[in-house]
Amino acid sequence: GLEEKADILRGSGSGPGEAWVFTFYPETRQWGQVLTKAPKSYESSELEYLPGRKTLWLHSGPTYVLDEQGAWKQTASAKAGPPSGALSAVDPETGIIVSVCGNRTWIYSLADDGWTLAVEDGPVSGIVPASTFCFDSRAKMFVLYTSMKDKSGNPPAHKLWLFDARTKKWTDPAPAGQTPQIGNVAGYYDAARNVTVIYGSSETWLYRCRGE
Repeated sequence: GLEEKADILRGSGSGPGEAWVFTFYPETRQWGQVLTKAPKSYESSELEYLPGRKTLWLHSGPTYVLDEQGAWKQTASAKAGPPSGALSAVDPETGIIVSVCGNRTWIYSLADDGWTLAVEDGPVSGIVPASTFCFDSRAKMFVLYTSMKDKSGNPPAHKLWLFDARTKKWTDPAPAGQTPQIGNVAGYYDAARNVTVIYGSSETWLYRCRGE
């Protein structure tokens, strides 16, 4: 574990420089391994674990993959992909990573090691920390919850949206029940229970895609 006053935990981490990746072990509920010297160009970066490759993928300005020697290999330039504040999620079966920032949606292909702008001006907008994004492996859909306002400046009528990377389209699932009203939000997909979990400082919500 880490000491409470360890030097690596000090500082705000603002601006370009070095990032640190911490590993959390849910079985023991402890933080452990620290990966230092991760490249960082953005205040808000995207990090995904790639089960097929058993390694990490990072987008912070340029895009990187951690190689077998523990070094970050750049795969795409800083001019490619979304800006700072984006959210990402990975489909481990296809190796597709989808990233959302504002009204734009990007797709990163591990096979091609490159970005594609999939949606230029989508119906939904997402950004950190007002949104959270994950991949539902049962429904094969990317799930976005957002508290961002729409183009008119009004809160969106529905704050939950689904993205299908196969068709490159967003859809409103129109979920039944009450809609969460969380501003700064985080979340994840719980594969064991087949639910998307979103939570704020004082409440937690569950969503399951229709027909599952």
